[in-house]
Amino acid sequence: MKIQEAIKIIISHPEKNFFQSVQAKLPASNAELFYLTTLEDLRPYAQKVDPHVNVVFVGREFQSNKELNELIPLDLFKEKWLIFLLSASAQEFVVNYLRQFPRSIFLPAEIPPSVVSHNLKAIVESEIQFAAAKTRREIAEYLVNCLKILYREKTLDENLGELVNYLPKIFPYDYWAVFTVDPELHQVLHFAQFVPPHLRKNAIITPKLEKLALGFATRGEEFELSYHQDEHLFRKLREWGWHVEQIYFLPFRLKGEVGGGILIGNTKETKETKEGMNFLSSLAEILSQRVLRFFKIAKIGQFSDGFADQLIANRFSEEAILQIACKMINQVTDADSTIFWQINRGFGFLFPKYSYFKKSESTPREIEKNIIFLNKDPQFNKIISSDATHLLENVAENPDLNLATRQTFAKLEYGNLFIAPIRIQHEEIGVIIANKKKKNDRFMPWQIDWVEQLLKKLHTVLHDTFVVREANYKLKQLSRIFELGNEIKLDLNLEEILARILQSIRKTLGWNDAVILRSNDFLKSYEPVRKVGFDKKGNFVIDFFKPVPFQEFNKFIRKCKKISSSYFYESHPVSVNNHVLPAEHELISEWHDQDLLAIPIETRRKYLGYLIVHDPVDRLKPTEDKVKALEYFANQAAVAIENSYLYENLQTSEERYRALAETMTLALVTCDFKQKILYVNPAFERLVGKEKRVLTKQPLSSYFTDKSKEKLAEIVETIEKIDETRKSIENVELELIPEQGEVIPVSTFAFPFYQQRQKVGFFLVLNDLRLAKKLERLKADFNSMIVHDLRSPMNVIQGFLELIRNRVVGDINSEQEELLDLAKENVKKVLMLVDNFLVASKIEVGKFSIEPKVNELNSLLERIIENHKLLVKNKNITIESRLNKNLPLLLFDPLRIEQVMNNLLSNAAKFTPEGGKITVTTDLYQKEIKGEVKFFARVGVHDTGVGIPPDKIDQIFQKYEQAESALTLKSAGTGLGLSICKEVINLHGGEIWVESEVNKGSHFYFTLPIEPSIEKFIK
Repeated sequence: MKIQEAIKIIISHPEKNFFQSVQAKLPASNAELFYLTTLEDLRPYAQKVDPHVNVVFVGREFQSNKELNELIPLDLFKEKWLIFLLSASAQEFVVNYLRQFPRSIFLPAEIPPSVVSHNLKAIVESEIQFAAAKTRREIAEYLVNCLKILYREKTLDENLGELVNYLPKIFPYDYWAVFTVDPELHQVLHFAQFVPPHLRKNAIITPKLEKLALGFATRGEEFELSYHQDEHLFRKLREWGWHVEQIYFLPFRLKGEVGGGILIGNTKETKETKEGMNFLSSLAEILSQRVLRFFKIAKIGQFSDGFADQLIANRFSEEAILQIACKMINQVTDADSTIFWQINRGFGFLFPKYSYFKKSESTPREIEKNIIFLNKDPQFNKIISSDATHLLENVAENPDLNLATRQTFAKLEYGNLFIAPIRIQHEEIGVIIANKKKKNDRFMPWQIDWVEQLLKKLHTVLHDTFVVREANYKLKQLSRIFELGNEIKLDLNLEEILARILQSIRKTLGWNDAVILRSNDFLKSYEPVRKVGFDKKGNFVIDFFKPVPFQEFNKFIRKCKKISSSYFYESHPVSVNNHVLPAEHELISEWHDQDLLAIPIETRRKYLGYLIVHDPVDRLKPTEDKVKALEYFANQAAVAIENSYLYENLQTSEERYRALAETMTLALVTCDFKQKILYVNPAFERLVGKEKRVLTKQPLSSYFTDKSKEKLAEIVETIEKIDETRKSIENVELELIPEQGEVIPVSTFAFPFYQQRQKVGFFLVLNDLRLAKKLERLKADFNSMIVHDLRSPMNVIQGFLELIRNRVVGDINSEQEELLDLAKENVKKVLMLVDNFLVASKIEVGKFSIEPKVNELNSLLERIIENHKLLVKNKNITIESRLNKNLPLLLFDPLRIEQVMNNLLSNAAKFTPEGGKITVTTDLYQKEIKGEVKFFARVGVHDTGVGIPPDKIDQIFQKYEQAESALTLKSAGTGLGLSICKEVINLHGGEIWVESEVNKGSHFYFTLPIEPSIEKFIK
């Protein structure tokens, strides 16, 4: 298998200078020139040299066609290139004869030698390409035949035997041997040799020959050796039947390790051509694949485990794992190429990330520019989204794929595909596609089975790698933030802190230029407060070297592409296949001088500004990981800026509240939980009659009466235990002991005192109640006088009405009696109002009390119910009772309980429409109080009236409060009844409450404690 490396050219010309000029213009390595002075020498010299090209000078020396045929015979030169240099004296019959040559070129004899050289160059290049193509075709044909031999359904020994008998037919070497060795290089497993037939009687296969082959394999390298280099070795070879003067050894490898070799011997020394060497290399590759298949079938589990162990032991990165997987799958499946296509679900496309090609295959140019848009090919999208592997045959003609996908596959010379989706943490990251170009070259079942086992290991390793990578990444980011946090001191001003953050971004993350824009809400703009880099003004889309109005900056942001929570401005969007690629595309990722990345500086959903970076050291567009790293530092800037705001506000607030505390009329004191005074305002000094320097660090309790000290201790204890749901204690009345004078009643407001988010004490605000108490007493006295003045005439009127109604002073008719009843009822109402007013006045001044007695509750209720039945008779309202007969005797004030029932029943009658019903109930009721179960008698008053709105229920027991439903019925009263009821029940040690639903009625309840002993009554 040898070809002419140089193109032979014969030049027949009468002038040698012409030959020398042509020779000087041609490359010596590509052409071999011969010079003839006379045309008579052309024929015998051409028969001897067998040239590719002939340059012939044609003059007047020809007299006939016969003479021409003798000098330039048609049969000898018909397949050769001929350049005829025709002189002006050349006869016409000569030209006609020469035109019979199919590969002839006619030039004037006077033409410069350079033109002839130019034509010869073109012919030489054409001949070299033709010869190379012919050789490649022959080599491809021979390799196919070798493949057929090796992959016949026979044993490996039989395959190798057929191969060594075929090789001498296509390759001019005399002796051949092909052998395999075990992976540990301990022994030869298979050995097949070819010896020329006439020398076979002397040829024997001996262990020594196999041992020699094993030694060559152990060396693991290609070599060529001649007799004069190692005479002893060649004498031994002759003893073993190899009568050679030269040997050549070429090992083949399995997964990088020597698996055997090809040994070639020749009876004379010769130099092998480049094409021959390529053939042997390809043959070695074919042998390695065949032997590899043999071993894989025999040890498939060992290979699979070894792959995972190799990846884990070497702690490869995700990228390296995928690259190794591509190579491994390519070798296992004997594919022409294996490519990992990375998926971007956000933008819906696939792009090639890692690839592996056969050594005999040339990598397609610009493979990274091939993109598949999944949203335009639902069938392919469905395939890669599944968990299973797929086989696609003859993809260029597959009607299920859309045209754009088929065109992309055609560029990559895709034929039959094996498709394996890759997932990490149940998320698609891409797909591995192994490709066999040839239509009849299909994936074998054993290959698919092995790859699927390999993929299981691959997914496990990728998962573990992902977990480790994420942990390391987070650790690295936390380390960076922690490092920066150590550098930022509280005593640094904002500009120094921001400068350190920017320097850290430049040093740690590799951005040459960075600037922080701070939001100015007053001027409605973002102002540059600190920058590093940006030494020269670039032609950027915005000018951030001066304040940028909010509106202008927002327009800039709308032009950006969002990555994570940040914004990337791409000044030169890359377009491939008529589609603009997203910023995350890593293969076409050059950073341009006008590109910008803006990271929001925000806290609590409020934008404080932006961090803008430019000119990364690696000159690559930002990935999401790079952006997130920047966002960590933007968060640090946000904390710094917010702390600056807070510090300024804190200073302002501190000054404001100090001024407020110093000027307020209410007394303010701050204490720790041991009641040691930390601060008092001037109002407290005046109230106590001592100066601040005397009061500070003194116990607060020393300024209160003994009874108030207990209450103060309870306040402090409650403040210590107080939670976020209850933030203060209000309206606790204490008695303060001043330096001089009488005891001062004060109303207190207490709330916790915090330092550095720790509760360290409490504030106490005191309101002097002396004036208020005096006013209350005056008010109570006035109210008592007014009530007394009202009650006396009303009692007289009631007495006179009773005398007339009882006919003491004469007879009255029925109409007069009815009018007198109405007058009596209204007088009774007025007396009830006066009584309520009097009770309320007593409650305000703390003079209201009850006189409990042992009584039977049900009998009192029955009497009250009967009285009210007469009052509601005109409204057609029914009053019923369901009283528990098992109630014991209770300790209560019958007069006040009757007052409570009158109020409740009056309200029920007032707000129940005609035809309604009122029900009075009693039952036993128990409640756990401070871990102890207490028993009560519960009284209920139920009506079918208008009900109470939910937002009013908590208000109706307050003074002068009424539900809106009362006003709608024009039955407004003083609003004192229920507040009096509450006070009465509280004095009894019970509770009162209401349950109500609008338009469905109300249910009022109150409880009276059941006392098992007589102690309380005695008390």
